[in-house]
Amino acid sequence: MTGTASLAPAIARRGKTLNSDHLAATVALLAGFSSLVFVTLAQPAKADILGSHGRGQLMAQASGRYPSETSPRYDQRPERMPRGGYDTRRRPRDPGYPGRPERPWRPPGYGGPPLYGGPIVPPFVRPAPPPVYVDDGGYEAEPRPRRPRAVQPAKQPPKKTVKQPPAKKPPAGAPARTTPPASPPASVASDQFVADEVLFELSADAATADADAVAQRFNLTVLERRPIDLLGITIIRARLPRGQNVPAVVRALTADQRVASAQPNHIFRLQEDSVLAAEQPAPPTAAASTATAAPAVTGSADLASVQYALEAMNLRPAQSIARGKGVTVAVIDSAIDGAHPELSGSLVPQSSARKPSPHGTGIAGIIAARARMIGAAPAVRILGIDAFSETGDSASGTSLDVVSGLDTAVKHGADIANLSFAGPRDGLLSRALRASSQRGLLLIAAAGNGGAKAPPVFPAAHPDVIAVTAVDVETRIYEKAAAGPHVAAAAPGVDILVPIPGGAYEQSSGTSFAAAYVSGTAALLRETRTELRGEELRATLSATARDLGPKGHDNTFGAGLIDAAAALSRIVQPAETAKPKSAPTLTATP
Repeated sequence: MTGTASLAPAIARRGKTLNSDHLAATVALLAGFSSLVFVTLAQPAKADILGSHGRGQLMAQASGRYPSETSPRYDQRPERMPRGGYDTRRRPRDPGYPGRPERPWRPPGYGGPPLYGGPIVPPFVRPAPPPVYVDDGGYEAEPRPRRPRAVQPAKQPPKKTVKQPPAKKPPAGAPARTTPPASPPASVASDQFVADEVLFELSADAATADADAVAQRFNLTVLERRPIDLLGITIIRARLPRGQNVPAVVRALTADQRVASAQPNHIFRLQEDSVLAAEQPAPPTAAASTATAAPAVTGSADLASVQYALEAMNLRPAQSIARGKGVTVAVIDSAIDGAHPELSGSLVPQSSARKPSPHGTGIAGIIAARARMIGAAPAVRILGIDAFSETGDSASGTSLDVVSGLDTAVKHGADIANLSFAGPRDGLLSRALRASSQRGLLLIAAAGNGGAKAPPVFPAAHPDVIAVTAVDVETRIYEKAAAGPHVAAAAPGVDILVPIPGGAYEQSSGTSFAAAYVSGTAALLRETRTELRGEELRATLSATARDLGPKGHDNTFGAGLIDAAAALSRIVQPAETAKPKSAPTLTATP
């Protein structure tokens, strides 16, 4: 009240006159306002708990609109409020109800149940520790590499097929082609066979049209039909669809009654292991070697001194009696350079679209060289059959190419076939070797360059083939030569001088060149006795060979080193008995 009474002098000082009524009203208004403020400040906790709506109700109680908790309310009936307001239907409970204390009254409305006790204290929360920074040396961590996004290849437009014009017939009198058609290059699944090709033949009672039906059944694409007159059959070469397995398709074809046989198209490789030099030797001079050449040798033979095989195999004495005249040796190999001086006039006329190869030219030169070198049989005729094509550092051919080569050799009346290649066991090739041997063709093959522990290779392991291993100038076995009971004999095959395309020469090693020397020696025997056939020639070469290694036949050298003079003396001895005593006889050089 002191604050209120002090207002009158202040108002009077402002120059205003107040009567007693005005002053009483002003004092009453200020007294009511002071009581309201006092009630509001006296209950801060409840006002905070009830919220803004509850504070409004407390202010109404202070103003006298609603009874307070201490005012007598049980003898008054509350006014009925409109719907949606406060609950007026519950009757008040008798204050004298025994056993239960009287609940404090709370004003109706929102705000939840009354709380007993002091103000709510929030729980203590321990503050988080301060962050710890680790010094990583100033380098940022490398981002995790993302997987590269797959890029779909762009679609290529379909290739246009150009129809090839029909092949023109060769003019009359043109030389017959002796080279079988080459197979197109194909990817190789392994070292054994072409990845996507099979070979099969129809049974005798099947019609020709059945080949297309069989191919359609197994989803094959027929590439060619090649007749093999040597066997009286037609081999069908077909391509498999992508993703097919060659052995599985072969088994399925074999189970078909219309198919007589089926097999993979195996891979064969030439047996040349190393080349020591490739250069053009110096031209002959007046001081060149004066070694006496056989009459068939038309050149200077100045390189004969480098050919240690001539002396090791006693070829020079044998060439004074026979030079291979009238004998044809089929070289189933890579293309031969017929323009090389060493082979001038030695090759059977033929057409070949392949580039001359060092291997085929070298094999032919060992057999029939007649210029600066001396071949084993200088007067022999060479029938070159291109069955192998060079791919990178090696040359390879397929089963069908080799079988076609044997068929060509028999057709042209070849006496000897040089087979300086090796590969896996092959059923179709085995049949062709047996058939050609029965036709009188002498088969001489390289034993292989896989080493002594390598399994036997074909065609050397065939019983109708003479397998030849290689030795060096000191008759030591070639370090990479194959071994086994199938090895028949040995011949020089290390550091052998051979001609190569372009009129040049080189020194090479391998069982291929040893087989070529034996083929030339066999040509000398065949000239002497034309009736000799494969088995008799083989027995003669083995019986007269110079034994090497353990006594008798062994798996490393076979019967031993071939001796041409001793073998020729053995077959001409019966004829010499009918001649006059003045006739010279052939003696082998020890």
